[in-house]
Amino acid sequence: ALGWQEIVTVDKVRLESKTKDYTICIDEVAKLGLFIELEVLTEDSADVKNIQQQMYNFLKSLNIDGKLWKIPYDTSIRNMQNNVS
Repeated sequence: ALGWQEIVTVDKVRLESKTKDYTICIDEVAKLGLFIELEVLTEDSADVKNIQQQMYNFLKSLNIDGKLWKIPYDTSIRNMQNNVS
């Protein structure tokens, strides 16, 4: 054994689909809710701000509104368990 200790469990169901431009993942995460992840592969020299705006526009075209979530699921669950906002 490596001496690892479980700190938090992320219970998640993921649906994944692809369009011409994006990989779309819809995650249902226990204790946290529903999340949408968009992924696009680009060149290193790509205009990141422009691509992000295109992604926001794509979500809006699907009538999806929400906020950008940058905290990993495990950290979010651990923060919730420890009453950290």
